[in-house]
Amino acid sequence: MNSLFEDTYYLEQVRHDFRTLKQKGSARSFSIEFKTFASILQLDEGTMISEYKEKLKDTVQQGIAYTTDITSLELLVAKSIEIDQVLYRITKASTKKEESRSQKPISKDSTPSQSRNSSHSKHSAPQNVSASRASTTQTSMPHPSHPPGPLSQEE
Repeated sequence: MNSLFEDTYYLEQVRHDFRTLKQKGSARSFSIEFKTFASILQLDEGTMISEYKEKLKDTVQQGIAYTTDITSLELLVAKSIEIDQVLYRITKASTKKEESRSQKPISKDSTPSQSRNSSHSKHSAPQNVSASRASTTQTSMPHPSHPPGPLSQEE
């Protein structure tokens, strides 16, 4: 009687979706989707393990290849999630590092030159004296109707 109400194309659709299933996002979401299909299709443990490995992202598959203690689908899923998270963190850190490198050259160029100027200001008196004269000349210029005052020791 159950077969009377079943969608005749449902299992075909599930089989098709399972055949085309591939990890695109996180291993955690992939494992949930995989287990759902495997449960509906009533796959045995050995088939689930081999199919799961085959459908993982290449980078996660490479990480799984180094593990030897996987004896069940649950261990495989746990290990694939762990590897996927580590790879994600590495990629994220690498991206942050690249972003900071692309932004830092501009600020690095301006910062060292500013610090060089300030550190050289104590040692390169001729440059700074003229700069200080220009600034004092601009700020303490006598009014055209008044004669200039006496020179200071610095001038």
